[in-house]
Amino acid sequence: MAEERLIDADKDKKYRIRKNADGEDELYLVEDDGGEEEVAEINLFEVADAATDDGDAGILTPEQLAERKSLREREENARKSKLQACIAQAESKLAEGDYEGALYCVGTGEEIDEKCGELYCLKLRAVSRELTDFSALEGCAEAAEGVDLYASDQLKSQLFAKTSVLRKLIGEREKEISELSAENEKQKAERREVFRAERDKRVKFFLFAALPFLICIAFTIAFATLIASELKGVYLTLTIVFACCAAITFLLTLFMSRRLWASQRNLRMNESDSSTKAGRELIEKRKLVQQLNRIYIATNANL
Repeated sequence: MAEERLIDADKDKKYRIRKNADGEDELYLVEDDGGEEEVAEINLFEVADAATDDGDAGILTPEQLAERKSLREREENARKSKLQACIAQAESKLAEGDYEGALYCVGTGEEIDEKCGELYCLKLRAVSRELTDFSALEGCAEAAEGVDLYASDQLKSQLFAKTSVLRKLIGEREKEISELSAENEKQKAERREVFRAERDKRVKFFLFAALPFLICIAFTIAFATLIASELKGVYLTLTIVFACCAAITFLLTLFMSRRLWASQRNLRMNESDSSTKAGRELIEKRKLVQQLNRIYIATNANL
């Protein structure tokens, strides 16, 4: 009975669960003082900065949260300092003409921040030898893509001031393409006349073989249907004769069709730039100019 009275006396008391300093759940008694204790308890672990509101915020004390925020700020400042050091070293190497060294510094910086526009500008300058040598065109185009995506207009303007050699190179290559394209079209026209005349001639030969074949087939079928109506074997003989003629003309038609197909193939391939040496050279020059234009556009903040 005494135990029951004790339980009855405790059942009206208010208990709550809270996190202690070790992050463990503990049960505590709430005194009925108008709810002030509850308010105080709620405010005790309220996180002031929403940026630090993550899965650990509920089990950390305000002092621990402040320490963590301070640690993150120090790490971010250290990361920025390392990045700026890499940029400064790369610029120093470029000033000395040490392009390989500059590329090494840029690579180190990319490990810290792969979306830094300033690094891509330095990389383009290093790969292209201050935008004067575009022999490593793929590397230049890759760096230019990063410039286009991440560099500021101010950085692009600084690069654009160095593009005089690039603009001259694009103009020279476009002139070469124009001349080569005209020569390529002239050669195509000359070959086209020859291939077309050959194709037309072989069309006639094909028809000369195909028409007799169709006639022989028609007579073979016609006489074959009359074999049973005549007992002397005349229609049988005619059927065999025309069947043999059909076989011969079929072989001739097949031969002519292959020659006609070859002529048509030559005519079709003549229109493709990839089928000739001049055409392939033209394709390569066009690709080169396209890459150079990509670099130029990436450095032009006004486009």
